Amino acid sequence: MIPEVLHFVWLDLGSPFPEKYKKSLLIATRNTRMKVVLHTNDEKIQVPGVEIRLRTFETDFNNHKFDKEKDYIANITEITRLEILYNEGGVYSDLDVYWLKHPWHLLHHSCFIGYDNKAYKILCNAVIGAEAGHQALKQYRDWIVSVWPPKKYWGIANPYKLWKDRTDVVMVDKFEFFPVRWTKMNNVTMKHVEKSTALHLYDSFKLPVGGEFITLLNNYLNSVT
Repeated sequence: MIPEVLHFVWLDLGSPFPEKYKKSLLIATRNTRMKVVLHTNDEKIQVPGVEIRLRTFETDFNNHKFDKEKDYIANITEITRLEILYNEGGVYSDLDVYWLKHPWHLLHHSCFIGYDNKAYKILCNAVIGAEAGHQALKQYRDWIVSVWPPKKYWGIANPYKLWKDRTDVVMVDKFEFFPVRWTKMNNVTMKHVEKSTALHLYDSFKLPVGGEFITLLNNYLNSVT
């Protein structure tokens, strides 16, 4: 059974913690009623109802020294999320994932991840749930370190080839977390998310986001304090 804990990660390299991510954390606490933990090295962050857990981030792997001017910061968290889940269990979530309800129907699995595009066999590690000590997490983490530094920042986000033959990893349909393709985030409707547990907004692509549901979401975000 996967613990009812939502883990988020913020690695501070000098940028302020965005207000929209604070609201994302608050929405997660309200809509899931799960324990919410933010793992960070930023001592200034305070979010009501969220456990702020300070940590030191390892940034150098495979004899490569991290360069914040050239390397992609999110790649560090690709490893951190797997280490957190392996040690503690729970559900990892990117900060640009907005939780709509409790993932109760997924927690009986020992490990789950969602399809971003099933036809092209693309999984997305923006959401991963697992029991502590799950060997799929160690396999994934060790593989990332072995190919470090990744040539493309998104190249290590899809563990399909690693996990396709594992019977202890459940790959859930895209409607759970990725109901709208990143190229179509400018028109998210209520119909798109009616069955979804959460919605990933693909912040890293920096594309326009809009539509009926996003308007309602923004109104809700503005009401959350």
